[in-house]
Amino acid sequence: MMSLPSPSLHDKFDFVLIDAECSTDGAIKHLKHKIKQEKNSTKRSDEKTTSAFSKSGIFKLGDEGAMAELVDLQQRLILSGFRLLKRGGALVYSTCSLSEEQNEGVVNWLLEQHPDAFIMPVSIDASDGNGVSKEENFLISEGGIPGTIRFRPKLLHVSPPNESSNTSASSENELLFGGGFWLAKIGKR
Repeated sequence: MMSLPSPSLHDKFDFVLIDAECSTDGAIKHLKHKIKQEKNSTKRSDEKTTSAFSKSGIFKLGDEGAMAELVDLQQRLILSGFRLLKRGGALVYSTCSLSEEQNEGVVNWLLEQHPDAFIMPVSIDASDGNGVSKEENFLISEGGIPGTIRFRPKLLHVSPPNESSNTSASSENELLFGGGFWLAKIGKR
C-alpha cells in the first residue's frame, strides 16, 4: 500500500497561542503554596532546589539547572508556534511568570533567530477608572520589550478586626490580589 505524503503544518495558521510552561511565580495560587512551603521547610545544605524573593518581591526558583531546562522548553515551544504561523499571522506568547529570563529572554531569542518575527505592540488602558494614571498603577505596565505587557499581583496588607490600624500588619495578614503574567504579540513577515 502506497502512503501519501503528509501535508506540512508549517505556515498554516493565522493565529497561534503559546501559554508556555513556566515557574508560575506570578500565579497567586502557586505563589501562596510556594510561600507556605518556604516557611515550613527546613534549610538543608543538600537541597537542590531553593527559592527566594528577588529585590522586586517576586518569588524565584533558585535551581539554575531547572531554570535553564525550563527556558529551553519555552524556546522550543515559541519556535514551534512561530513555525506554524502564516505570513501576516500573529502569535501570542504568555506565561504566568514575571521572570525576564522566561519572558523577554525567550521572545528576544526568537526575534534573533527569525528576522521575519517582529513585536506587534499591545497596549492597555491601565487606569483604574478613578483617575489613577498608568504610571501610578503598578499592576499593569509595559514589559521589558516595548509593546509587551506585564501584569503584577498586588500585595495587600490587612489588619485583623481586633487590631488597631496603627499596628503594622504581619506576614500572616498579607493577601495577594490578582495574578501576575506577561504577554507578547509577535507577527510574521
